[in-house]
Amino acid sequence: LDDEGEVLQKGCYCRGDAGAAHIECLIQVATHAAESNPNTSAWLDCGVCRANFQGHVAHGLAVARLARAEARHRDHPADLTHADQIELLKARFFLALNLTDKDKAETILREVLEARTALLGKDHGETLWAAHKLGAILNQVGKFDEAIPFNSATVEAMDSKLGRDHIDTITARAQLALSYRDTGQYALALAEQRGSCDSCERQFGPNDSHTLDQLATLVTIYVAMDRIAPALELSEDLLARQVRVHGSSHPRTLHTQSAISVLFMKQRRYAEAEAIARESVELYRQSLGEDSSNTMIVTANVGLYTLLGGRPKEAEPILRGVIAKTRAAPAFDPQLILFFTASHGLALSQLLRHDEAVAMLRDTHAKQMANVSLGPEHASTLRTASFLGDALVWQGNGEEGKALLKETLATQTRVLGEDVYDTKETARRLAELQSD
Repeated sequence: LDDEGEVLQKGCYCRGDAGAAHIECLIQVATHAAESNPNTSAWLDCGVCRANFQGHVAHGLAVARLARAEARHRDHPADLTHADQIELLKARFFLALNLTDKDKAETILREVLEARTALLGKDHGETLWAAHKLGAILNQVGKFDEAIPFNSATVEAMDSKLGRDHIDTITARAQLALSYRDTGQYALALAEQRGSCDSCERQFGPNDSHTLDQLATLVTIYVAMDRIAPALELSEDLLARQVRVHGSSHPRTLHTQSAISVLFMKQRRYAEAEAIARESVELYRQSLGEDSSNTMIVTANVGLYTLLGGRPKEAEPILRGVIAKTRAAPAFDPQLILFFTASHGLALSQLLRHDEAVAMLRDTHAKQMANVSLGPEHASTLRTASFLGDALVWQGNGEEGKALLKETLATQTRVLGEDVYDTKETARRLAELQSD
């Protein structure tokens, strides 16, 4: 808050003079810039550090931009130009990218893609970029049967019209790799993402921010495969490069640092994972603020690592606090809230609050089962099922709990593989219960 109690927002990396600003002031700056330059980037990124706005700030600016464009169409219909039509589509496009309601975002992006195709042509760069973003949303909502061929066609069109080494083509190819990753087609995911990394290094050099971003995506594929050794080796090399290029407290650097903590967790190095995550949280707070999504995600990781390290009494209030904040945040991913809630349920179970734990985990599991982007065989849903099985046993429902753990282990082995961290953890819990 400022001296008069008005809310200040920190929507980008740089601290500026005060470290935050009123959203209304940012809207005024962008509106003024747009009056002299319709292509201004003031709606999208900070004029000081050039980083894209995030979270509430990005959403607020997108809403204001759309309201301005719609007012122009409503109040001056006879004076509309081609540029006005383009601006309205851009405003709708960027609002879609900042919505947590991904179904609504998908609808808007389909409409924008159709309109840009009619207005600019199917091979125009802005049309192809809209197609790329629609493909990303299809992936996020779990429509993989449509997402994969759609993303593949977008990459093919960009290859043809923009060139293989154009940054938009590289980015679209990375999205195709993520579609393959999320459907377990890891060989294809690795092939596409290695291609993106090679194109970036060829076009921009080994230490350019574009190259580093593509390497970060490659790390996520190794992590999904639970190939911990290559993921850790690449992450540590990437982190060193990012520190040189961006600095130690830049969000991209901190993202990689946080990824290393996840890898340590998968090696059961919980104390090291917790130490890294705690450092990341402090740096995120300094650079993005207490309520940024990145700060809250890594804070939840601190709670999880503390819990897995055998300190549920410390972990429980951390997780409870993160859940309360994220539920109150208008632009936070509901799937992540479910993940945090599952961890909180495990903490309650370890604190012997069995009835609360089972009720929370049953509710979370049911919501994940019904979520179109998750479903019964998603890794997060299966992890919650494993937590629930364990909690049921401790509640005294040993038969139901062991049956659920056996069923979950069989599904994890089939879907994720027997050497994946979550599968091994479920197997370990089941073996311990059966030996008692």
